[in-house]
Amino acid sequence: MAIVGLLVLIGCVVLCFASMIFWALVLQPRTERALAQLSPNKAWSISGFEQIRAEGYSLYQIVPSERIGASEFSIQDENQLEIGRYIGNINKSGTLEYAGKKVGLYIQGGLFGGSTYSGKVGGTSDKSIVIRDDARLIAEIWRDNAIPPINYRVAYSGDTFYLTTGGILPTSTGAVTHNGRQIGVFRRAAVSARNLFAGFSSGLPEELKMCLSMIAFLK
Repeated sequence: MAIVGLLVLIGCVVLCFASMIFWALVLQPRTERALAQLSPNKAWSISGFEQIRAEGYSLYQIVPSERIGASEFSIQDENQLEIGRYIGNINKSGTLEYAGKKVGLYIQGGLFGGSTYSGKVGGTSDKSIVIRDDARLIAEIWRDNAIPPINYRVAYSGDTFYLTTGGILPTSTGAVTHNGRQIGVFRRAAVSARNLFAGFSSGLPEELKMCLSMIAFLK
């Protein structure tokens, strides 16, 4: 009986792992591709942000790469045009590309201590996230708490913006505010996909929207 019970347990574990692999290699990519190919009207509907469309908001979607094992994401507008790309590294850094530019993103702090970039990337703190190119600091981000909803302070061009995540659910809607006014929203498209929708009010610099999009995604 003990041997039979052990075999049943092993079979259950194998089945569980097989299901996880099938989901990761087949079901999740299929869902992510379908979301990336939505028409503008459908994308606005699925995002849940239709009520702010008439206020002049623009809709972006962050789409994971189809390459297995790649930490690479495309930022596209509602017409499926790529306007940015993020390529992550394994050492708490990544490259953000937009408008013909390449800038670095460096995570200095972390739950289990700092990183090799702490105090070396020109930030005002060695616990922040820094986005910069070779010549200047573009944005600096601090996480104020660890329990959802999580609050981030974003310093950009001498001004401060606030990014707040939604609740515990992966698809909860988060918000971006400035001077007490909402200027952006974001949410994961589905539990079964990594795609993220982000809507921003008109008049914001494209560079700022790229930075906010990536912070919302990497949160």
